[in-house]
Amino acid sequence: MRGKLLFISFLFLFSCFVPIRVVFAGCCSDGTTSCGSNADCPDIPNCSGGGNCNGVCNDQDGPGCGVPPPPPTGGGPAPTACFLPGTEVRMSSGGVKKIEDIKVGDKVKSFSDKGGDEVVESTVSQIFERTRDFYYSLVAEGYKVKASAEHPFYVGNGEYKTISELKRGDIVYILKNNSLVKKIVSSNTRVDESTPVYNMSVDKTNTYFAGGFAVHNKGNPPVCYHGEVDCPAGTTRGSRVISTFCWYDDPNGQCRLGSAQQITGCCRMITIDKERVCVNNQGTTYNCVPICTETETCVPKCGQAKVCGGSCANTDNGTSPVVSIVSPNGSAASPTIIADTTPLLRWGALPASGKADRYFLQVLDSGGTVVWSRYVQAIGTSGVSTGIALGAGVYHWRIRGENTSCGIDASPWSTSGYMKLSSVPTVSCLLLKNANGTVVPWESGNQNHIMNPAFVNTAFPKRVTFQACVTDPDGFVDVQSAKMECNGMTYNMALGAGSGTGVTATVTVNFTSADNSDTACPILVDVKDVATQNDPVIWTDTGYKFKVWEGNVVVSGTVYDSSDSALGAQCPSGVGYSTPAGAGMNFRYVDFTPTVGSFVRINANSDSTYIGGLVNWGKTYSVIPNSDFIGGTVRSRWVDVGVGTTSCGSQLSLNNSVVNPYMTSPTLRVDIASALGQPGWFQVVNGGIQAAGSVLTLVPATCGQDANCVGAIAKTNNSLISGSTISNGGCVLGQANCQYGNPNNWYKNISTLSSAEKFDYRYYYDKYFLGNGGGTTLPADSTMTMVKARGGVGVFFVNGDFSINEDNTLNSGQSLMVIVKGKIDFSQGVNRSDGIFVADGGMTLGGASATQLTINGSLYSANSGGDIIFSRQYSNDLDNNISPAIVVNYRPDLVFNLPGSFLKVLSGWRQN
Repeated sequence: MRGKLLFISFLFLFSCFVPIRVVFAGCCSDGTTSCGSNADCPDIPNCSGGGNCNGVCNDQDGPGCGVPPPPPTGGGPAPTACFLPGTEVRMSSGGVKKIEDIKVGDKVKSFSDKGGDEVVESTVSQIFERTRDFYYSLVAEGYKVKASAEHPFYVGNGEYKTISELKRGDIVYILKNNSLVKKIVSSNTRVDESTPVYNMSVDKTNTYFAGGFAVHNKGNPPVCYHGEVDCPAGTTRGSRVISTFCWYDDPNGQCRLGSAQQITGCCRMITIDKERVCVNNQGTTYNCVPICTETETCVPKCGQAKVCGGSCANTDNGTSPVVSIVSPNGSAASPTIIADTTPLLRWGALPASGKADRYFLQVLDSGGTVVWSRYVQAIGTSGVSTGIALGAGVYHWRIRGENTSCGIDASPWSTSGYMKLSSVPTVSCLLLKNANGTVVPWESGNQNHIMNPAFVNTAFPKRVTFQACVTDPDGFVDVQSAKMECNGMTYNMALGAGSGTGVTATVTVNFTSADNSDTACPILVDVKDVATQNDPVIWTDTGYKFKVWEGNVVVSGTVYDSSDSALGAQCPSGVGYSTPAGAGMNFRYVDFTPTVGSFVRINANSDSTYIGGLVNWGKTYSVIPNSDFIGGTVRSRWVDVGVGTTSCGSQLSLNNSVVNPYMTSPTLRVDIASALGQPGWFQVVNGGIQAAGSVLTLVPATCGQDANCVGAIAKTNNSLISGSTISNGGCVLGQANCQYGNPNNWYKNISTLSSAEKFDYRYYYDKYFLGNGGGTTLPADSTMTMVKARGGVGVFFVNGDFSINEDNTLNSGQSLMVIVKGKIDFSQGVNRSDGIFVADGGMTLGGASATQLTINGSLYSANSGGDIIFSRQYSNDLDNNISPAIVVNYRPDLVFNLPGSFLKVLSGWRQN
């Protein structure tokens, strides 16, 4: 077996070159009769050095004696076993190079197939290129390569198989980590496609790695073995044959596998065969006889001559029958009109068992130029689309059947089917117009609705004109009709005057309540041209929507008490919209009063809510609660329930930004916020407060709703506020609008009055009236009227209670001080009182008035039990929200304008 394998490897080296006759007889010395002579073998000359080598005399061991001749140089055909472009060859450097880029002298990786499978380096000696009509695509565990049929692949143990012989499951070898590794063939496919191929010869091993596979270079390349050397005349040819393998060149110049016949009895010489093995002692010649196989010479079977003689069977099915077209099948005078530019071509399918094995189709334009063609391999197919747009115009098509079993036998062309391809008309725009013919722009999302003021504010608010822009690439004259559909209603559109490829389609619709819908309906159109005018209606969505409705918006809401908000109700932040109104606000209904038309009244269903009203989209309303509603300024916010957006304003304008008209059943929540009236409170201006007892007032949180309101007990002062208890209502000190003094918040929660000396009635009466004889005395229960009757200026001592029952005013330079042994009462009808008022029994400033009480001067309670009680408030308690009912303006000039003798009594006394 080893000899046979070596012989095959040796033969691969000598492949694919021109034939040369080779003599395998032994050499003999001149005159040796045992080896023959000129007389015995006149065709074999004797050489002085011995030997017969095709007429060349050399030594026994010379290159021309008993061995195949050297390869020819500079010519001869290249080997036919080759690889396709792009095949990567492993270089000795470790990289790869495409086979078409290999050059002579490049160093490549190769391997020894003589045992050990050692990977070595070889040098490229020759490069070859030719063209092949087919090739094989081999896959082995992820490795892929493409080669011509004859190329040998290493299969181990020094053996090779051509790629055409390899089948699934066979073993091949690849290069991995610089070693040969087995791989199993997973597929091997013949590809009938003409392609350039490349091969090369390398020294030393005649092997290399292509696409990772271990392959033989199949060529050094010497000649193919061919023919036999004629025996000498009169010598009987032997008949015993021993078969082995060889390669020969066939009449077409292709190297092919054959059998070598060993013929005995030609010459009586020592024979050395092709493997340089001594065969026998008789003269022997080799005749390489072709091996005739159907797979090699009779595929396809078309009656061709066999290499080894004879002819192959002829399986040619003959010419295909003519194919009949089905559609389109119009004539040149009356082409079939098709509403598409990618027509579907149909024909009568031929029998699968018939002569044809494929179809060939052509589409030609009006000038006879082929614009589309295709082969259809499935003989049972009866239709195919062009798959590409051919453009509008007149075309004709044809088809034929073809038999490719032996060449191409084509049937005559079918009759031509003429067709006119018509482009589909499209709608490129849609305009809206009102009853006045004015274009109404589409709103966001290409929508609009009948309650748009552009329609409402016309003489015919329900009249809408729809105008479509229709485009037909074949020309506007192709357009035959147009329809529009909205909300289930179909409308015929009138075609206008067209130009070029465009024409308008218009319809005017007078909508009624029967057309109302909760949603915007898509505008659908159907445009027919000459190709589709008899087709059923096919609606196309224009991308526009229109809503027909009555504009009713469902409205409900909540009433909130914003009294607890320092800034009142704030929109859209939501401040002041957290505490629902209680019964004290007396909410009973809310009126939505439009700028034009009748109001809509929605009754309350609780102390703080109302539901179920309808207002009209597009109108502007004032939101007004019942007239006896108890609260301050009404602030409203409106929330689009469907969208969630919040809007604010003094008036409710029902537009797109407030409520989305395209929502199903648009719903709006209108909330009302208002503050309840607050208790009255007082404030000191330009002065401080010192009290032996408590300093109590109630600056409301609502003070912050007015920019002029300062939420402090005393403002514009730099003095101290002190008392046993200080309270500024319910606010928390340190928060906005909650101070004791502004801007300097100086306070002390203890009495700062000296307990050692009291500036009371007795003190002043003794020091001034008795001591200096100054002042005027008045009896108990005196009034400001009595003081004014006595000039209304100076110092007065009242031996009991005193009532300030009317206003009194002091001019510049005047002064008034009233010192009361009892208490002082300010009547609710008093609006202004100027002076310094001192009382042992405290003071009461109460009642209700529409006007603020202003005291210009000072108030002084002399005893700890005599509190100054500020209980006056506005008759409209809402005024208390942002303004004090009592203001005490400190006037130091009133002290300095007192009589000089009294000032001495006041030495050490100062007013804070």
